[in-house]
Amino acid sequence: MNEHRGSEWRRWDLHVHTPLSVLNNHFGDPDTKFDEYVQQLFSKAIEYDIAAIGITDYFSLEGYKKIREYLSNDTKMKELFPEEFNREKIQKILLLPNIEFRIATFVGEKSTAINYHVIFSDKVSDTELEENFLSQLKFLDKSSPGENDSALPLTRNNVEQFGKRLKHEQNFSGTDYKVGLENLVVAHETITSVLKNNSNFINQYLVCIPINDDLSQINWTGRDHNTRKILIQKSHCFFTSNPQNIDWALGKKSTSVAEYVNEFGMLKPCVHASDAHSFDTLFKPDQDRFCWIKADPTYNGLTQILFEPETRVRIQASKPENKPEYNLIDYVKIKNADFSNGDEPAKIYFNPNLNCIIGGKSTGKSLLLNNIAYAIDKKQVSSKHYECHTHNSQNIFSPIEGFEVFWKDQKTEQDSIDFQRKIIYIPQAYIDRLCEKKEEHSYIDDVISDVIFQNSELKNKYEETIYKIGENKKAIENLSHEYHAKLHTLKNIEEKLSENNPSSIVKTEIEKLTAEKDSLSGVKVAPDKINEFNKLCEEDIQNKEFLQELENNQSLLSTDKHIQIELSFNTLTLSSKIQSDLEIFLKELRQTVNLKWKDKQTDLIQKIKAEQVTINAKQVKVQEGLAQIQPLISQNESLKNVLERLNIQNQKFQKSIDLEEKRENTKKALDELLEKIVQHTLQYHKIYSQYANAVNENTEIWVEDLSFNVDIVFKQEEFTNFINNAVNKRSYSHFKEYDLSSVENFTFSNFTPDFIVNLLKSLESDEIASLSFKNNWGFPQSMQTIISDWFNINYDIKMGNDCISAMSPGKKALVILKLLIGLSETECPILLDQPEDDLDNRSIFDDLVQYIKTKKEKRQIIIVSHNANIVIGADAEQVIVANQHGINASNRDNRFEYKCGAIENSYATNDVEFILEKSGIQEHICQILEGGERAFDLRKNKYMFTK
Repeated sequence: MNEHRGSEWRRWDLHVHTPLSVLNNHFGDPDTKFDEYVQQLFSKAIEYDIAAIGITDYFSLEGYKKIREYLSNDTKMKELFPEEFNREKIQKILLLPNIEFRIATFVGEKSTAINYHVIFSDKVSDTELEENFLSQLKFLDKSSPGENDSALPLTRNNVEQFGKRLKHEQNFSGTDYKVGLENLVVAHETITSVLKNNSNFINQYLVCIPINDDLSQINWTGRDHNTRKILIQKSHCFFTSNPQNIDWALGKKSTSVAEYVNEFGMLKPCVHASDAHSFDTLFKPDQDRFCWIKADPTYNGLTQILFEPETRVRIQASKPENKPEYNLIDYVKIKNADFSNGDEPAKIYFNPNLNCIIGGKSTGKSLLLNNIAYAIDKKQVSSKHYECHTHNSQNIFSPIEGFEVFWKDQKTEQDSIDFQRKIIYIPQAYIDRLCEKKEEHSYIDDVISDVIFQNSELKNKYEETIYKIGENKKAIENLSHEYHAKLHTLKNIEEKLSENNPSSIVKTEIEKLTAEKDSLSGVKVAPDKINEFNKLCEEDIQNKEFLQELENNQSLLSTDKHIQIELSFNTLTLSSKIQSDLEIFLKELRQTVNLKWKDKQTDLIQKIKAEQVTINAKQVKVQEGLAQIQPLISQNESLKNVLERLNIQNQKFQKSIDLEEKRENTKKALDELLEKIVQHTLQYHKIYSQYANAVNENTEIWVEDLSFNVDIVFKQEEFTNFINNAVNKRSYSHFKEYDLSSVENFTFSNFTPDFIVNLLKSLESDEIASLSFKNNWGFPQSMQTIISDWFNINYDIKMGNDCISAMSPGKKALVILKLLIGLSETECPILLDQPEDDLDNRSIFDDLVQYIKTKKEKRQIIIVSHNANIVIGADAEQVIVANQHGINASNRDNRFEYKCGAIENSYATNDVEFILEKSGIQEHICQILEGGERAFDLRKNKYMFTK
C-alpha cells in the first residue's frame, strides 16, 4: 500500500517569475539563461521542499510552456539533473500557470495599475489558455491621432506593435515587447467575461489580487470605494502576508462572518509568495513568511483553501501544527492472511490530524480501529467493551494476530514496554451506555469531582471553605451561649426592677414627699439652707457612687490581663516552615504589645488614683457642710421624718435608674449579639459563595466549551418543615414580616437579616401577640435551628446556557464525549467508533463537527463514521476507505483492503474491476456515505461561496 497520509502541510509558492516575464527581469537573457533558470528553480524547490509553484509571467504563458517543454525532454532533464532521485522529486512538484495582468484600474497618487492574477489548473491545456483566453482579451490602443480608441487582441504581435508605436511617439526605451507590456492594461470586466463564457474554465481558475500595495491605495471612504469592493468581490483569494489583512479577509474584523460575506461574496483565503524576479529571491519571501497549504499538491488540493480559508492555509516561517511525535500514530502493520500476502505486511498510514475510516457494513472499519486501540491499551479496550456488552459475551472484542502499531517517534508498543502510551478510546455504544445509567451517584458526578479537585487551588479552596464553615459554626455557638446568658441576666434585672419599682413610680413618690416637705410649717431653717442641705445630700450620693466606680475601674485594671493577638485565617494549609515563621513573629508581637499594655495599665491606674484624691477632697467639704446644717434640720422631727423617707426614695430612685440603665444596656447588647448571630448565619452563604465563585470564575478547569457551575442552594424544603413542625399555625397571623401560611414558597431572597431578627424576637417574646410553639419545642431549640447552616453546594455542567440535567439525550451524549476526551492530561490520540450513533442530527451538524475541527488542531483523531457531515464538515485530512471482498465489491488481493487519501483526491475510471481502485476518495465518500454529495455542497457553501 502506498504511503498516503492525506492532506499534509506543504510549502507552496504561487508567484514565481521566469526570464520570459520581461519586466523587472533579473534572471538574465532568456535565450542564454533559461537552462540555468530551470536548474536553479528546481534545485532550490527541492532544497526548500516546495510542493507547488505558480509559474508567473505578465500577460503571457511563455515561461510556463517552456518549463513544461524542459520537463518533457528526458535528455535535457538528465543533463541538468544527473541524479535520478532529483528528477523523480521534480516530477512530483505541481506547476500551475499564473498569468499576471495589470488592469485598467488606476489607484494612488501615481495612478498605478492594479495587478490581477489568474491561476489556472494544470489540467487546462496550453492551447486552451492561449487561444480561448489570452487571445480573447483586448487591450486599448490608439492607432493614430484623432481616431477613436480601438481594442486589440492580447497577442505578442499586437503587444509589440503597441510598444513600437509608443517608442516612436514618446521615446520609450527597450524592446518593442517590453515597452508594450509596461504600458498596456486590460479591463477586469473583460477577463471575467472571457472566463465565465467558456465552459472549459469553470472551476479551473482562481483570481488572486495583491491587497498590501495595490488595493490599499484605494480609500474606503473615497470615490473609488465601489471599485475596490468590486475587485474584492471578484477575487477568490488575496496575495498578502499581513496578519491584519488576513483577519479582515476571514471576516474577523466585521461584526459577523455573514456581514462580511454579504458585502464581499465569500471569505477570502490569503496566500503569500516570493514574487521572485531573480535567482537570489527564488522561494525566499520577506521575513520568511512562507505559504503553507494543507492539501495534496494538486490544483484540486489548492481549491480546498476556498472551502476552509482559515485552516487550510497558513503564512509563517515554520511548518504548522507540529504535534509531538510521541503522541502520533504513524502507521499500522498487519501481517495476517486476511490483510496481506506472503511475507509482505499491509501498512496503513495516518495523518497527524483527523483520520476518518469509512465503508459499508462489515467492511472492516471498526475492526481496524479496535485493533489499533487494543494494540496500544489492552486493558482499556477490554473493560470498555465489557461495559458495553455485559450481557452478551459473544460481542467481546477479539484481536487480530500480527497487528502492530508504529508511532511517529519510530517506536512500537513492544519498544514502549517500560511505559504505557495513552489513548482515549470510545467504542461504539459506550456513550449511550453511560447516558442510560440510573445510579444515584452517576458517572457525571464523579467526573465533576475529578475535574474540580484536580486543580490544587480549588481543592485548597474547598478545604478552606469547610474549615471556615466549621469556624463559623463555632462562632455562632459561642454567640448563642452568650446570647442566652444575656437573656438570663435581663430576666434577673427585670425581676429586681419589679421588686424595686420602676423609676417613674419612685419619682412620683419623691415628688409627693417633696411637696409634703415643702408644706411643713414652723421649721426654723431658712429655705436657702434647706436647699443647700438637699444639694449637699445629692453631692454626697454622687461622690460615693463616683468613688465606687473609680474603685471598680482600678480593681479591673489591676488584674493581670493581657492582649490577645490571633490570625483570622487557618494556617494548617501553610507549609511547616511558614507556620514556624508566623509563630515566632506572633510571639514577638505579643511580647511587644503586652509590654506597651503594662505601661498603659500603670498610667491609667495613676490617673484613677488622682481622681480619687480629688473626689475625696470634695467629699470632705460636703461632709463639713452637712455637719453644719444637720443640727438645724434635725430640730424639726416631722421634717426629719420626711427627709428620711425622701432619702430612702431617692436611693430607690437611683437604684431603679441603675437597673433600668443595665436593662437597656443588656437589651442593646442582646441586639448587638443578635445582629452578629444573624450576620454569621448569613455568613454560611458568603463562605460557600466564595468557593462557588472560585469554581465558576476558574476557566482553567473547563473541558472544551463545558463549564462547571456551582450554585449555593437554600434548603427550602427543610426550612418549611421546621416552621410547620415548630410553630403553632394559629399564631402565624401574629407575624407581620412574612405570611408563614405560604412558607412552602419561601426562598433565600426572603431569608433576610430583618426576617431572621424579627422571627427570633417573636419566638422569644412572651407576649400574646407573638409566635407560639408547638409541644416539645422552645426558644433555645428553635433559635439553634434558625441560625444553623441552611445551604447546600450544588454542582452542574453547562454547555453554553444549557445545564446537563435539562439536555436532550443527544446533547447529553456530546457533553459526556467531551468530558471523556477532555479529562486526559495529555494530548494523546483519540479513537472514536461511530460517535454519531449516540447523537441527534442537530448535535452532529451543529456541535460534534465543530468540536472535532477544534480538537484536531492539537490532537490526532481517528474516527470510524458513516456520517458524511463528520467526514466532510470536519474536513478530514485522511480518509481510509475499508472494503471486504464480496461479489459486487471485489478486492485485488485480500479479504480486507483499505484505500487512503485526501478529500481532494478525485478521479473515476472504468479500466479496473477492483472497487477501491475505480475512483478517488471524493467519489468513494459520495458512494458510501448517505448525503455525501450534499455534505460537499454544504462545505462549499458554508461561507456562501458564490464563485
